[in-house]
Amino acid sequence: MTQQLPDVPASLPALAAGDVTILPAGTRLVRLHDVAGPHPTAHDQLRWFGPLAGKGRFDHHPPGPARDHAPHHGILYAALDDPAGQARPGNGTVLDVILAEAVQAGHTLPVTDGLTLTVWNTTGELHLLDLRSRWSQRTRTGTHLSTAPHERTQRWARAIRTHYPQLHGILAIPATGGRAA
Repeated sequence: MTQQLPDVPASLPALAAGDVTILPAGTRLVRLHDVAGPHPTAHDQLRWFGPLAGKGRFDHHPPGPARDHAPHHGILYAALDDPAGQARPGNGTVLDVILAEAVQAGHTLPVTDGLTLTVWNTTGELHLLDLRSRWSQRTRTGTHLSTAPHERTQRWARAIRTHYPQLHGILAIPATGGRAA
């Protein structure tokens, strides 16, 4: 029998040692984003519009039709850069991972005049729930938060945001494989 992503429990476990990864200031991130169109964002700007149907695996916006949730429910998807270009066999480059995530589940990537790939350094520390940690075992989510249907993972994202308000986000292995993003 194949394990599936469980329903979100009423309460999530307390964070334990190793559950949080701290990215130091100066960490290089990579993001594919649109600087034009109906919902433009800068490289370091949160997307307040959501949740996006069929996309936005960790969109924590309230359920329902996508709408603007500023200033309470913003999200930014980025990948950790590999500045040395040392992609490991089978993992591809950071660009491979970003493009594969953008077109997963049969989606196409509309290439517009505003579509931009940005590499930048963070200006402060980021405290991230590390889905590679034992937290995934304690919650019985395993790797399913990276592979389950987005409407299910978005419920978990809302619970994570509610139960761990001290965190800035989630460090996850992309559904398409590769490095943590």
